[in-house]
This record gives sequence, C-alpha cells and structure tokens, in this order.
Amino acid sequence: MDLDYVNADPRDRLRRRYLTARLNLLILIAISIVNIILLLCKSDFYLLFSASIPYYLVFYGMVITGNLQVEGVNVAEPLPNGILVALIALAIIILGVYFLCFYFGKKKPVWMIVALAAFILDTAVTVICIPYSSGSYILELVMHAYILCYLALGVYGSFADKKLSEKQDNERNS
Repeated sequence: MDLDYVNADPRDRLRRRYLTARLNLLILIAISIVNIILLLCKSDFYLLFSASIPYYLVFYGMVITGNLQVEGVNVAEPLPNGILVALIALAIIILGVYFLCFYFGKKKPVWMIVALAAFILDTAVTVICIPYSSGSYILELVMHAYILCYLALGVYGSFADKKLSEKQDNERNS
C-alpha cells in the first residue's frame, strides 16, 4: 500500500479520485472511438472499457444497411447508406457529450454527474441487449461496473472536497 496516499491530505485524496474519474472517462471515449473504427473496418476485435450505445448504433446501422452480415439476421431490403452515416453521426455526438463532460468537468463537477447519468443509461442498454447477443457479456458488465464505480467515486469526491473546503474555511474564519 502506498503510504503517501494513506498519509495524504483528505482533500488531496478526494481531488485525485475526481481526476481518476475524469481520466477514466477520457480513456472510455478513446477506446469507444477505436471500437467504432474497428467495426467500420469489419474487424472481429473488440476492446472492453467502451461505451455501448455508440457502438450499437454503428453496429445496427451497418447491419440494416447491408454493410455487415450477421449470422441469423437476414436483411431483405437494405436501407440506404445515409442511415448508417446518420447513426455514425449520432454515435459521434454521444461521444462528444462524454468529451464535454470530461472537459468542462475540470471546473464544474455537475458535468461528471451528467457523465455518470449517461453511463448509467449506457449500462442499462448493455443489460437490455444481453439476451440478443451471441457472446458472453460478463466481462463487459464487469467493465461497466468498474467505470460506474469510478464515476460515482469521482462525483462523491468532488462534493466531499467542496464540503471539506467550506468546513476548513469556516474554521479559519472562526
């Protein structure tokens, strides 16, 4: 165990917790982009620690436009590729919202609450899609739980830090 962390100022630990949550959010965005690019290249490779909704949007867009063949799914009349472009744009917008949460979360912790709420929705969609998948989603759910935990700890850390700061200011003024 790192003794510096144990002996550190409580506010410093809370700030590090918040920074870790923000950095995890940035990693989530980067890996999600890589997964979407891999999907567009029709790779079977998938990295965990990714947002599911943007990936599913592109995946289903590729299937319904006939750009990706999935076993057990027959698309009688493929939709125009414009649908795929629109779904890719929607996936980019969702990842952009996560990036805004990361960027503006540096100064305003409310953005991390938005990121947490968005990722709770992402996790719910992942759970809902499990029965329709052919693969095992245990690791996916474990990674979603990990990310949710860090985002929640980051949100808690920011508000606890603010509360400690106010308490210390009141003690100094007394």
